[in-house]
Amino acid sequence: MKRAWAVLIACIALTLAAITYLTIRPAHADPLPCGPVPVLLKSLADLYHEFAVMSGDATGRQVIILKSDTGTFSVLLGNGKVACLVLSGEKAQFDNGT
Repeated sequence: MKRAWAVLIACIALTLAAITYLTIRPAHADPLPCGPVPVLLKSLADLYHEFAVMSGDATGRQVIILKSDTGTFSVLLGNGKVACLVLSGEKAQFDNGT
């Protein structure tokens, strides 16, 4: 009987240690895919048939928005030479100001 209690207490202690480890450690996000702008544009064109539909400057950063005929889209943010993919999705459509 004492052995069963010892095993139970050990299991509880291990469970609490695992919960503590998993909740206290810092979160790690997936890194953003970044690279030279021409390489990213070619990759998105090859993979998703996306093409640039808009680009502009946003407080010193270059923003490029790409869209495909099937509705996929991507948003790149960079400095003109290097950019990172910050957003992508599906079902994009132009509303033509309506």
